[in-house]
Amino acid sequence: MANLEADVLGICPQDYHLPNDIVDHLLCHFSDGPLLSDVAAKAIVIAENPTSSVRDITLVIESDPSLAMRILRIANSVLYSPATPILSLENAIARIGFRECTSIIYASCIARMLEKSTLADEWTRTVLRDHAFSTAILSRHLNELLSLGYQGEDFTCGLLHDLGRILIASYSPSIFQAGDDLTFGDESMQVTHEDRLWGSNHCEVGAVFVARSGLPAAAVDVIRHHHAPAEEPHPPLVTLVAAADHAANSLVCRTYTGTYDPSTNEYFSELISHRSPAERATLLEQFIELIGQTNDATSQMIAAFCS
Repeated sequence: MANLEADVLGICPQDYHLPNDIVDHLLCHFSDGPLLSDVAAKAIVIAENPTSSVRDITLVIESDPSLAMRILRIANSVLYSPATPILSLENAIARIGFRECTSIIYASCIARMLEKSTLADEWTRTVLRDHAFSTAILSRHLNELLSLGYQGEDFTCGLLHDLGRILIASYSPSIFQAGDDLTFGDESMQVTHEDRLWGSNHCEVGAVFVARSGLPAAAVDVIRHHHAPAEEPHPPLVTLVAAADHAANSLVCRTYTGTYDPSTNEYFSELISHRSPAERATLLEQFIELIGQTNDATSQMIAAFCS
C-alpha cells in the first residue's frame, strides 16, 4: 500500500493530510467560494423564514440568471406538469413552493460544482451526479413513506451525502481513481480503504467542506456518518440517508435491474424496527416500488437540470 501511495499519488502519506489540506485547495479551486453562493445563501435564509413572501425570495433569486432559469425549467418540467407554461420566476416559485425551491438551490450548487470541475472522465461525472440525485430523491420518498416529518432536509442531506467524492474527484482525478472505483459495493470497506490510502476519507472531506461553507450541523453529521450511523447515537436523519444511499447504489447510471432486496438494508430495518411484523412486510414491498419510481424521477430531474 505504501508503494501505491508513493507511486500512484506521487506523494508521501505523511505530507498529504485529508481533509484539511485538500479542503484548503478546494476552497481556492472553486473560486466562487464555499458551496453556496451569496445569492443561494440569502435565498435559503428567506425560504426558511415563515414570514417571507414569494416576492421576497423572487427578488433575491432573479439576480442569479442561471439559478432563476433552473427553477423555471423545473417548474415547467414533467415533474410538475403545469397546465399552461409558467413564464415568470415568481409564478414558478409559487407553483413549486419554498421547500422545493430550497432543494433546487442546493441541487443547482452541486450541478455548478460539477460543471466547474476538471473531471475529464464523463462517466465519473455522470455517476457522481446520478448517485447524488438518486439518494436525494429516495431520501424524500422514504421520509414520506415513514412519515418522519422532515421538511426538505431529507432531500438536501441526501443530495450532499457524497459531496466529498465530488470534491476529491474534481480536485485530483488521479488521487480519486487510486482510492475509489465507484463500484458502490461494501461502502464501509470503501471508507476503510480510503483511510488506509489517504489518512482520511470522502466523508470527512465533505463534512469539513460543508462545515466551512456554513451549512447546518445536521448536514455535517449526515455527511460524516452516513456509512456508519450505528457507531454512536445519531438523529434518524443520518439513518434515513444511509438507507437511501444503500438503495441508490442499485441505481448506478440509472440502470435498475429490479433485483434489489430491501431486507438487506440494515438502515431501513432500523427505521421500521418499532413497527409490527405486518407493517414491516408492507413497508418492504412499498420500498421496492419506490426504487423504480426513483429511477424515473432521477432521469426527469437530471433532464430538467441539464437540458
